[in-house]
Amino acid sequence: MKSTTTVFILLFLAASMISCSNRSDKTEIAFTETIDVFQVSSPSLPARYSGIPITGFVVGYSLDNTAPIQRYIGEFPRATLEGAGEEFGSCNDGRKHLIALDPSPDRPLRMTAKVIGDTGAEDVSHDRNCNCDSRIDEIAVEGFAVYFQGMSEPLQFDGFKLSGEELCPNIEDGHLVRGDREFGGAVDIMGAVILRVAPDNSTILADISLSMIESDRS
Repeated sequence: MKSTTTVFILLFLAASMISCSNRSDKTEIAFTETIDVFQVSSPSLPARYSGIPITGFVVGYSLDNTAPIQRYIGEFPRATLEGAGEEFGSCNDGRKHLIALDPSPDRPLRMTAKVIGDTGAEDVSHDRNCNCDSRIDEIAVEGFAVYFQGMSEPLQFDGFKLSGEELCPNIEDGHLVRGDREFGGAVDIMGAVILRVAPDNSTILADISLSMIESDRS
């Protein structure tokens, strides 16, 4: 049986495909990645906590009367990112657009992403490095605390950041859905970041999904 996280991602991708069904000539990138927060993020988990089961986490800075949770969803608002303009040298690496994933005032977590859409050159390459590619440059979370089995007080962080090659779509891994690899201007995006306790309680996982579609806007 598929997990609720897998179902969420599949539904997200299905919605993305439906919304693009009449735009077959447009370049589209879609990818999902699951990342171990403490292996990729800064800061990392202190060694003394290694091997202790995680029972939950709290998001945001206020821990008063806040029960630990097992899962949290931050959604990218549907947005259009402007084009990068002309190339500079080998490429124009594109503008980093800062996006709030949970702008609702009743949510305690502040999660943001820096996203690069159009790069002024080929926007998705065969290799897995991030040079001159469309990508999530960084995901940042402000205020985070993790509860461990047998410990009354959580381990608190000011926040953490996710970045790296795992957030860079590429042809090698099948992320180019259709099109000629170039957005040629503005890019429509949608997606989500799901934070959850791993099934074996060993870490916190981030399920990241993102769709980038060549926009009808110039």
